[in-house]
Amino acid sequence: MNQSSESNTLSIRILDRIREEISRTSRWLKFLGILSVVVAPLSILASFFRLILSPGAGVLGLAASAVSGILSVILAVFLLSAAGKGKSYAGGGQPAELISFHGRLGAYFVISGILIVILLAGLILGVIMLATTGFIQQLL
Repeated sequence: MNQSSESNTLSIRILDRIREEISRTSRWLKFLGILSVVVAPLSILASFFRLILSPGAGVLGLAASAVSGILSVILAVFLLSAAGKGKSYAGGGQPAELISFHGRLGAYFVISGILIVILLAGLILGVIMLATTGFIQQLL
């Protein structure tokens, strides 16, 4: 067997292995996407009932829950879309499907990363505000 033939066989084996892994990953992406779509509205509904039963919780908590739920659904759409593209690639091996799969996953992680940075910035600002108002010293 010459070098080119061995290289082609290796490439085919590697591509088959990649398709197997993407097939497995796609199932988990679909599961997490469906779970997010189901849990997000339940979270918003729970916040709404909390507002009704305990008015002191405030509309701000409900708004934060609604925004969080909407963002969860948007992220779930990216997961479900990536799962579909991954399944298509695993079944047919078309490079365009692999690129689309990776693009959808990339978008999911970029949006998640941005949201985490925003959350951390808000947390840091909140701690700074509490520290400058003396609230933390009152607790200690």
